[in-house]
Amino acid sequence: MTVPRVRLGEVLQVQRSPLEISAEAEYRRIGIYSWGKGMLHRDPVRGSEMGSMRYFKFPADALVVSNIQAWEGAVALSTEQESADYVSSSRFLPYVAKDPESVDVRFVLQYLRSDRGLDDLRAASPGTQVRNRTLSRALFEVTEIPLPPLAEQRRIADHLHAVERLTRNVDQRVVEHERGWRALIDQLAGVNSDAGRVALGELLSVKSGVPVEPEVTYPIAGVYSFGRGLLRRQDLLGQDTKYKTFARLAAGDVVYSKLGAFEGAVALVDPSNAGRYVSPEFPVFTVQGPVDRSFLRYCFIADSFVNQLATATAGVGARQKRVSPSAFLALEVPYPTAERQRSVAALLDRMTEVVSRSTRAQTLANAILPAARNEIFNAMR
Repeated sequence: MTVPRVRLGEVLQVQRSPLEISAEAEYRRIGIYSWGKGMLHRDPVRGSEMGSMRYFKFPADALVVSNIQAWEGAVALSTEQESADYVSSSRFLPYVAKDPESVDVRFVLQYLRSDRGLDDLRAASPGTQVRNRTLSRALFEVTEIPLPPLAEQRRIADHLHAVERLTRNVDQRVVEHERGWRALIDQLAGVNSDAGRVALGELLSVKSGVPVEPEVTYPIAGVYSFGRGLLRRQDLLGQDTKYKTFARLAAGDVVYSKLGAFEGAVALVDPSNAGRYVSPEFPVFTVQGPVDRSFLRYCFIADSFVNQLATATAGVGARQKRVSPSAFLALEVPYPTAERQRSVAALLDRMTEVVSRSTRAQTLANAILPAARNEIFNAMR
C-alpha cells in the first residue's frame, strides 16, 4: 500500500508552558516507561528538591517523548489528569498536531511503537553509549513517517487501541489469578493454616557433599528467588572452582541458597535437574519424614514461610545476609494428616495449572499487539 510520507515537524509541534517552581510547593512529575509501557507517575516532591532543571505544564492528548530514552521506545500519550496534576522536565517533549484535521497523534504514537518507528527513534538518537543516546529534536522532526488520510489514521489507531485494551485485560486477569493463587497457598500450606506445625529438622536431613575432582566437568545448578525453582548454570571444570566439595542433586531433594534465602530461594529438585551439582552455598537436604513432597513445595513458596526465612537471616548488607542450615532446619511448616497433605497439594496443583494457562495466554496476547503494529506499518510504503 503506497502512503504519502511527511516529516514529523511538518505535522507536529512542541507545546508546553514554562513553570515557575516554588521551593515550598509540592509537585508531581511524570516519567515515561521504556518499550511503550506508558506514563510513569512519580511521588510528590517539594520544589526545593527538584534541582535546577526547567519544568513545564503540558497539554492533554500530547505525544510525549523522552529525549534520553526515546531509543528504548519511551513515548506515551498524555491524559487529562496527567495534564492537570503533573509537570514535566525539559527532558520530555510534548507534541501536538499543528492541524488536528490532518494528523491524529494516536496514529503517530502507534507508529513510533512499531519496529519501524523504534528504528526511526534510534536513528534520531545519536551516540554510542547509553548515557549519550539523547534524542535530537532536529533529527526527530525531520524523520519521515507514513501518513494516510485522517479517517484511515483514526481507524488504525482505534483498532490498535482496542488490541492494547484486550492485552491489558489479559494482564489484569493474570494478576488476579496469581494473587488468588498465592493467597490460597498461604491459607492451606502456610504456617498460619489450621494444621499442626513441625520443624523442618524433623523432616529433612543434611546431604553430604562429594569431593571435587579437578578433571571432571560438573553440570551446575542454582536456585531462583521467589520460589521459581532451579536454574541451570554453565558447566564447570573442577579445577576452576575454589570449592572442595559439591552436593549432587537427586529428584525430591530440598535445596536453598544461603545468600538468597530471605527472598524465597528454596526449591524442591525436579527430575529434570537430578544429577546436577551445587556448591556449599546451596545446602541440600534429603526428605526423611513422612511428608508429601508436592505439599512441601507449596509450604516453601507460602508468603508466611518466606517471612520466616527473612527473620532467620543473619548478617548486614545484601551480600552478607545468609541463612545457616541450622536456622533453616529450625523453621516450621504446617503438618496436617497425610491425606490432607495430598488433597491440598492436588487442589493447589489445579490452581497452579490455571495460573500457568493464564500466563501462557498473556504471552500470546502480548505478542499480538507488536505483530499487529508491524503488519500494518510494514505494509505502508
